[in-house]
Amino acid sequence: MRLSIGHTTLAFVSTHIEDDALQGSLFGLLRVLFGRRFVLAELYDLVLVLGDMVLQAEAAAVRSACAKLYLTFVLSYPLGPRRLQQQLS
Repeated sequence: MRLSIGHTTLAFVSTHIEDDALQGSLFGLLRVLFGRRFVLAELYDLVLVLGDMVLQAEAAAVRSACAKLYLTFVLSYPLGPRRLQQQLS
Protein backbone atom coordinates (compact mmCIF):
# COMPACT_ATOMS: atom_id res chain seq x y z
CA MET A 1 0.00 0.00 0.00
CA ARG A 2 2.77 2.42 0.91
CA LEU A 3 4.53 2.02 -2.45
CA SER A 4 1.24 2.48 -4.28
CA ILE A 5 0.77 5.84 -2.58
CA GLY A 6 4.34 6.80 -3.43
CA HIS A 7 3.89 5.90 -7.11
CA THR A 8 0.60 7.80 -7.31
CA THR A 9 2.04 10.83 -5.57
CA LEU A 10 5.10 10.92 -7.80
CA ALA A 11 2.94 10.58 -10.91
CA PHE A 12 0.95 13.62 -9.77
CA VAL A 13 4.07 15.61 -8.93
CA SER A 14 5.73 14.73 -12.25
CA THR A 15 2.66 15.84 -14.17
CA HIS A 16 2.28 19.18 -12.39
CA ILE A 17 5.84 20.13 -11.38
CA GLU A 18 6.01 22.98 -13.90
CA ASP A 19 2.64 24.46 -12.91
CA ASP A 20 3.48 27.73 -11.15
CA ALA A 21 0.35 27.63 -9.01
CA LEU A 22 1.23 24.22 -7.52
CA GLN A 23 5.02 24.38 -7.27
CA GLY A 24 5.19 25.50 -3.65
CA SER A 25 2.95 22.68 -2.49
CA LEU A 26 4.69 20.13 -4.67
CA PHE A 27 8.11 21.13 -3.37
CA GLY A 28 6.79 20.68 0.17
CA LEU A 29 5.46 17.27 -0.76
CA LEU A 30 8.83 16.30 -2.22
CA ARG A 31 10.54 17.39 1.01
CA VAL A 32 8.25 15.01 2.90
CA LEU A 33 8.97 12.16 0.47
CA PHE A 34 12.70 12.80 0.78
CA GLY A 35 12.38 12.87 4.56
CA ARG A 36 10.68 9.47 4.52
CA ARG A 37 13.40 8.14 2.22
CA PHE A 38 11.13 6.64 -0.42
CA VAL A 39 13.31 4.79 -2.93
CA LEU A 40 11.40 4.62 -6.21
CA ALA A 41 12.70 4.74 -9.78
CA GLU A 42 10.27 7.55 -10.58
CA LEU A 43 11.82 9.65 -7.83
CA TYR A 44 15.25 9.37 -9.39
CA ASP A 45 13.79 10.45 -12.74
CA LEU A 46 11.96 13.37 -11.12
CA VAL A 47 15.19 14.60 -9.56
CA LEU A 48 16.65 14.91 -13.07
CA VAL A 49 13.76 17.27 -13.86
CA LEU A 50 14.54 19.24 -10.68
CA GLY A 51 18.14 19.52 -11.84
CA ASP A 52 16.98 21.01 -15.13
CA MET A 53 14.68 23.41 -13.28
CA VAL A 54 17.62 24.66 -11.19
CA LEU A 55 19.11 26.00 -14.40
CA GLN A 56 16.02 26.92 -16.40
CA ALA A 57 13.34 28.22 -14.02
CA GLU A 58 12.61 31.90 -14.38
CA ALA A 59 11.80 32.59 -10.71
CA ALA A 60 14.71 32.72 -8.29
CA ALA A 61 12.57 31.14 -5.55
CA VAL A 62 11.86 28.13 -7.77
CA ARG A 63 15.53 27.74 -8.67
CA SER A 64 16.45 27.91 -4.99
CA ALA A 65 13.83 25.36 -3.91
CA CYS A 66 14.86 22.98 -6.71
CA ALA A 67 18.53 23.35 -5.78
CA LYS A 68 17.82 22.52 -2.14
CA LEU A 69 15.76 19.46 -3.08
CA TYR A 70 18.36 18.31 -5.58
CA LEU A 71 21.19 18.65 -3.09
CA THR A 72 19.20 16.85 -0.38
CA PHE A 73 18.58 13.99 -2.78
CA VAL A 74 22.17 13.64 -3.97
CA LEU A 75 23.55 13.72 -0.43
CA SER A 76 21.05 11.39 1.24
CA TYR A 77 19.89 8.83 -1.34
CA PRO A 78 21.76 5.72 -2.45
CA LEU A 79 23.37 6.35 -5.81
CA GLY A 80 25.41 3.79 -7.69
CA PRO A 81 28.34 5.02 -9.77
CA ARG A 82 26.31 5.12 -12.99
CA ARG A 83 23.34 6.87 -11.36
CA LEU A 84 25.63 9.36 -9.62
CA GLN A 85 27.30 10.21 -12.93
CA GLN A 86 23.85 10.66 -14.49
CA GLN A 87 22.81 13.02 -11.69
CA LEU A 88 25.96 15.10 -11.92
CA SER A 89 26.06 15.50 -15.70
